[in-house]
Amino acid sequence: MQGSVLKFYWDNILDDTDSTFSVTSTSTGDFSLSYITNWLEVNRWKASSSTIQYFIYETSTTKQADYMAICGHNLNTAGANITLQCTTSTSFAAPLTLFAETPVNDRLFLKEFTNPGAGIKAWRLIVQGQTTAISIAIMSLGTRTELDYITPGNFDPYSQKIDATINKTVGKYIAGIHVHSIERNIDISLANKTTTVYNKVKEWWETHQLNNFAMAWDITNSSTDIWLVHADETFKNPITIDQYRNINIKLTGRKE
Repeated sequence: MQGSVLKFYWDNILDDTDSTFSVTSTSTGDFSLSYITNWLEVNRWKASSSTIQYFIYETSTTKQADYMAICGHNLNTAGANITLQCTTSTSFAAPLTLFAETPVNDRLFLKEFTNPGAGIKAWRLIVQGQTTAISIAIMSLGTRTELDYITPGNFDPYSQKIDATINKTVGKYIAGIHVHSIERNIDISLANKTTTVYNKVKEWWETHQLNNFAMAWDITNSSTDIWLVHADETFKNPITIDQYRNINIKLTGRKE
């Protein structure tokens, strides 16, 4: 039985136009901090040394969040510890610590926490203890989208497709296999859902569209099943006879 509802983590306050986002250091070369908020894996930010790094987000208004995601990083390999704090002022005189974690691997890291509520104007991620310069491709801080329980049927959270070159002899014996990548293919059905659920899906689609985002299909019973995915090009969710929606979502993502 699914222990928690399907969750999408796509909202990201770090790229808001009415705010500033900075870090202690950036390595020379093509390692701009701006890469960290574009949801792409091909470019990344990198620190200039192994010293402690402070990622600081400040805004003139108030912003809320209840999750942080970090992807394409070397935090575990580097031996880093990460701490997220927030405060109602930019001085960080008495910050509230939301979590302190040591990533257990270099795959997608995601942490949910209690939303600190209204009035927060500054957030700080402290990365320390690393023995080498850290690098990060994607970082997201925002509010998660909680949808509903997935309708049984076509859903398989572990559906995958291998892109590989297979060499065979004339007699059809396998002579060699070169795996290029493994891709997740996830079909999700949310049958007969209310307007409230549909509007959340519609907001995600119209705001984020084909960009990468993090998803968890059951963070209670399958806490490590958190993947970076993107949506299919088609958005179609028919109205049922009672004005509810049959929501169909196709997601694809590279297996780390």
